[in-house]
Amino acid sequence: MHTNIFTFLLGLTACYTLGFLNQALAISAEVPVINSSALVEIDNDINRMQRGNEFAVTNNKSPLSVGNDNNKPTTKHRAVTAISAAKTANGGGTKLYQNENDNEFPSKQRKPVKLTMKQGLTMNQVIATYALTDVKNDLCKNHTEEFKLGLRALEPWALQMFDSSSKIPSGILNGNLAEYGAYSQCLNIYKDSQYGPIRGRHCSFRVTPTDKLLLTILGYRNVSAKRFQFLKRSVMEGVKLMWSVCVPDSCHFSDVFPHFNRSITELTEGLDLAVSLKEEHCISLEDEPKLTRGGYLVILFMGFIIIIVFITTIVDLGFQVLDEPNWFVGLFSAYSNGKRLFSTKSSDVELECLNGLRYISICYVVIGHRYIQNMIFPSANSIDLIYWVQRYFSTLVMGGTISVDTFFLIGSTLLSYHFILTVTRTDSFNLLHFYLYRNIRILMPLAVVTAIYATLLHYFGSGPTWHDSAYAFQRPCQVFWWSTLLHLQAYINPDALCIIQTWYLSDDMLFYYLSPVILVPLWKWPKFGYVNLVLIYILSVVSSFYVAWSNKFDGGDANYTLDVLGQYFNLLKSIFSSIRKLECDFRGAVNYILAHPVFKILGRIAYSVYLLHYGIQGSMQAARKAPDYFSDFLTLYTACSDIVLITLLGIPFTLCFEYPFVGMASLVIKSGKSRKKIMPDNMKEKLEV
Repeated sequence: MHTNIFTFLLGLTACYTLGFLNQALAISAEVPVINSSALVEIDNDINRMQRGNEFAVTNNKSPLSVGNDNNKPTTKHRAVTAISAAKTANGGGTKLYQNENDNEFPSKQRKPVKLTMKQGLTMNQVIATYALTDVKNDLCKNHTEEFKLGLRALEPWALQMFDSSSKIPSGILNGNLAEYGAYSQCLNIYKDSQYGPIRGRHCSFRVTPTDKLLLTILGYRNVSAKRFQFLKRSVMEGVKLMWSVCVPDSCHFSDVFPHFNRSITELTEGLDLAVSLKEEHCISLEDEPKLTRGGYLVILFMGFIIIIVFITTIVDLGFQVLDEPNWFVGLFSAYSNGKRLFSTKSSDVELECLNGLRYISICYVVIGHRYIQNMIFPSANSIDLIYWVQRYFSTLVMGGTISVDTFFLIGSTLLSYHFILTVTRTDSFNLLHFYLYRNIRILMPLAVVTAIYATLLHYFGSGPTWHDSAYAFQRPCQVFWWSTLLHLQAYINPDALCIIQTWYLSDDMLFYYLSPVILVPLWKWPKFGYVNLVLIYILSVVSSFYVAWSNKFDGGDANYTLDVLGQYFNLLKSIFSSIRKLECDFRGAVNYILAHPVFKILGRIAYSVYLLHYGIQGSMQAARKAPDYFSDFLTLYTACSDIVLITLLGIPFTLCFEYPFVGMASLVIKSGKSRKKIMPDNMKEKLEV
């Protein structure tokens, strides 16, 4: 099997390496040259030979000896035999070279370039592979004939169409399975012809390898069968070889697939590959998506908010001069909200170290998602990913899920802390305000991003993998937008998440809704509150065990010993308890970094970064026109660029779609009856207890 694969790759690579473009530059006087008239004569001889009225045995001479007294095949006869075989392999279709007196195409005839015998055979093989045959669409058939003529004449547009199609790539055994072709070049092709303008259409096939072939390839890297089963589930499940071609845009899916399905199947005979082509994967400039009514509405709404922010900012600046503040202007003004966003004032009751912890955690999430994006999209060395997972450095990324626990910790700490502050100051608890403020603050930025995903995301890019990626992002938001806004999608549609990272938000909001069940008893009836807390903890453990047991979830990739588990949990306990140490007992370098005023500003943008980053990263990857090369350095470099870009985008997003509505929520809360109390000096000691 190894020999067959190498023979197959070597043969096809040699075929295209010795292609007609390179051969055309290597014309030598030592090799006989066939001119245009000779080629036409050869073509006519082939037709007469196939009709059986020529090349009869005359004067006891064999067909190869006609016109040759030395009984040696001439260059012409060798060409007749070889080109006849090529025509037969091509289905006996059109003439290999157009006769100048042929009126089949009334437009100006293109004279084929002079080719050697070897170059002519290579040209025929190229045309037989890349030019469509058995086409039922008349316009496609005519445009294909124009492509053949243009290619024989080495016209630039035809060369571009051929050049835009895939050839055998290097590095297949290292996982370079995606051949994108030249996507942009293909779509930008334009040629006027007697049958109307010819433009390019880019079609990308998916060629799926069997388990047998994957095992053969992985065998070169000493991957065991047991390891392969794990890799197939976690890494190799979506492995597909992509093969791209460029055809005239008048040729549709039904014209393209039969020809290339047959060609690829013949070229890969014995490898057990399945060829597939979706209609959505055949793209031309005319297939650009049209803006829908929903898209117009989203643009109008966002434009309306931005205009309000712009106008109120100008008015607010005028009020600053006149010293006449206005509450509505202050809600939407980028100037007033900007002062709040960039303020570094602190208070004695603020847990400042959480600002740095929050932003560093969201940066960790962005880096982890950049690695994930680079893994799920085609790369030129996808086999190296298998070995990257086994390296120690990869644990810093693969273990990045711990940052989610950090967010749960930050959320629960702030919730409990502010609950105690509120009930201490007011000696009351308003459940309606408790739920209303949180929902208003979270809802509007989430609704804006959901609307963008559902209506506008597919306009942000293009490419061979763009349709599948945009559909995967967009479709769940079109169907399950309501469960996203109600924070229920982690329970209703967990396999089709809209804004995939918001699964955490669904869980976090559920914990927020249930938190009064724990906090109110601890405030009103402390002893009962502690008993209640223990019961809830036991219920949580039992329910988690039941769900995992009943669904037979996989226990993981490694068998942890009790010692390892003990070290893991003690480490988490030490990390999480450090918050109390940083705020109450220790004011050293770590607290100085985490509580730095810069992190106070960045921490306020963290929610916008959280909502925006994954869609931007996915769009950047899906819009690529060639596979990436995976490496830690390149991925970290791109991740740092992501952090800077998305943080900068998060500033205007926060000022336009978060802070105005946070201000509204604050007005609603303040409008209710409340009773403030001065914070006692020993509050921190009470909070520590």
